[in-house]
Amino acid sequence: MTIDYLDSKRIVKLSTDAVETVIEDDFSSYANTTAGDAAWVTEDTALLRVNPTNDNIDFKADGSVSSKDKISYDLTSISTLFLSRFSVNFTTMTASGGSGTKAFFGVTEGAIYDATENHIGFWVREQASTANDMGIKTGVGGDWSSGGATTLFSTVPSVTKYYVELKRTSATSITLSLYSDSNYSTLVETATSTISATGSLRYFSIQTSDSSSASSAIIGTFDDFKFYDGVSSLTSKPTDVQDNTILVEKDTARRYWFDENKVSTTGLKAYYKFNESSGDIINQHTTGDGLASADLTVTGSTYSATGKIGNAVSNDGSNDFMVSPSATKTDFNFIHALNQAWSINIWFKKANANDGGITALIANRVGSDVGIRIKNLDRTASGETRKLQLEIDSGSAGSAVAMYDSSVDSFFPNDTDWHMLTIAADNSITTSAMQIYLDGTLDHNVDRVGVGDGGTPEYPMNFAQEGDGTDYGDYTFDETSFWTRKLTSAEVTSLYNSGSGSIVTEAKDATWTMQPTFQDDFSGSDSWTDRGTTVAVSTSNDRIDWDVGSGAGTNHDGTWYDLGAGVVNTTKWLLTAKIHVANWTASSASSNHIGVGLTDTKDVAYTTSQDSISLAIGVGTNDDRIYGHHSDSQEALDAQRDQFTITPSTTFSSATTVWLKLVRNGSNTMIASLYSDESMSTLLEEKTTTMAGTPANLRYIMVNGRQQNVNTMDGYIDDIKFYNGVTTIN
Repeated sequence: MTIDYLDSKRIVKLSTDAVETVIEDDFSSYANTTAGDAAWVTEDTALLRVNPTNDNIDFKADGSVSSKDKISYDLTSISTLFLSRFSVNFTTMTASGGSGTKAFFGVTEGAIYDATENHIGFWVREQASTANDMGIKTGVGGDWSSGGATTLFSTVPSVTKYYVELKRTSATSITLSLYSDSNYSTLVETATSTISATGSLRYFSIQTSDSSSASSAIIGTFDDFKFYDGVSSLTSKPTDVQDNTILVEKDTARRYWFDENKVSTTGLKAYYKFNESSGDIINQHTTGDGLASADLTVTGSTYSATGKIGNAVSNDGSNDFMVSPSATKTDFNFIHALNQAWSINIWFKKANANDGGITALIANRVGSDVGIRIKNLDRTASGETRKLQLEIDSGSAGSAVAMYDSSVDSFFPNDTDWHMLTIAADNSITTSAMQIYLDGTLDHNVDRVGVGDGGTPEYPMNFAQEGDGTDYGDYTFDETSFWTRKLTSAEVTSLYNSGSGSIVTEAKDATWTMQPTFQDDFSGSDSWTDRGTTVAVSTSNDRIDWDVGSGAGTNHDGTWYDLGAGVVNTTKWLLTAKIHVANWTASSASSNHIGVGLTDTKDVAYTTSQDSISLAIGVGTNDDRIYGHHSDSQEALDAQRDQFTITPSTTFSSATTVWLKLVRNGSNTMIASLYSDESMSTLLEEKTTTMAGTPANLRYIMVNGRQQNVNTMDGYIDDIKFYNGVTTIN
């Protein structure tokens, strides 16, 4: 990417500057099986083939034959780094005996099955009850179905649709992640595998291995394929820049602003703010991946100490401690699972700079059986170097196996200042499996020395004591979090926040957000033109007020803003708006409407033939509906409709605010989405529509009404933003 860094936090580049190339196939373009077979070459059309009717690839491994089959797409060449995304919908998963059935989705050396080829991919097996598994499969000159290396998930395969991300982050590192949603935001599980360098990769392949001696089966569909070459991240804009930095594309004049790089809450299990003044210390994150039973019981600790952020809880180093959970004691066992990545982030300070002894920061231990312990070996008074002791064992009674065992010289702080300790680990690898950070800076890499069992220990997590009533620590705690993923160095830096700390529950992913081509919160001068009074800009309320219900008369009022002739892109634009419905009551079959979108004409009733793309809300006993609307020389709001399943009577049964996102993403395609929140993170419903025509010459942002002296519907519209030439604003 060619980037120029200028003064005043300005960055310029071309829109064509990119670090990735993409190959995309949703299988919708194949007119017939012959066309599909030409792009995706298969060895057995009965088991692996493009399905042009359903727009996917069907795959089948059901034990009916004893063979290994393959369908492949020629990528021509693959760089050392790559990232691929695709969906796999397993419709049948049956386990039996014998050698079972297996499936593979990934990159390979050859186009047809070869027992001695390089391969990297997603591997699934259905065999006996003890051999149903999935994970990463890699090999150098080996057979994917029986050889190579496998890094397994703890999640077992089932009849489920997964969204898969496979990426090669270096010559020797592969990461595989499963998600439950098409936005790749809800992580099911992730794993990383270290491999030998594999060259000569060229094809993306789906392979099946059947055993005629077993009745196991793996059947499903493959779809939504994307392949990005030369990258291990989809970020194509600069990173590590100041907050509020502006980026300008020289060729398009599009502007983007950088929001501070914070930390996603994906994989967050427990988060303690320590702001309580009495009672338990509450786990602030119990949704999603969070633990519902991980509150801390307090014994002797002092509340309302001055914290890094807000309050904190202090301990005297004599008999004070906190412990969780009090009932379920396996919640933190993910730290010991072999294939699990995890992180711990702790803000703490000592009451005394040099205790002259051994004190525990946190510990997951009962008696001599250690789960995890992080301690200060503060023996400087006797001449021994001050150390941080970190030990993580399997916790098995009488036969504990150390996973990590490290005493780090001259590391543990010897003062009474606030410090942030971060431990980030990946139990699936051995060399440099764990990183230890102090105050946001990497201090040590630690190798994994053994194998945990993940099933034990059944011990609570203790703060400020060893867990067996020993080695009490005089620590004050604040902003502590536990994760089932390995935090990156950038995320650790963000949590440290130059020493100020970050509140984890307010964290968000780093984004470059595009600035609108046009926006109006109606707080300034009125640049809109009104037709009538029942749908019009209110300068006193700073919004568009509308009333299309009883008492409004029978007219077709509206208001519009002129974007200009020839300005609006014919295939790509995005409109957002805040819609508030104050009242909605249907008493008559007659239809009242309010619509928001773009039109090609102004100062005409909605019944006038015009081109338009909009979202409309109807009220009436026969018109209780929300719909994406499109017209090509037809009546606006009353022609082509794609109706939502949610209805105004349920959505707007009381005063309700929703946020609209309306997208034109092709000459004849549109997407209408409604959200319940301003950040547009909670989707109510979305309709993707193929339009009957191709609305043209759109230039007016229009709020259009159909008023009748029946029914009741009124409210307001605010915060309109229009983005030209794009289909996403991030």
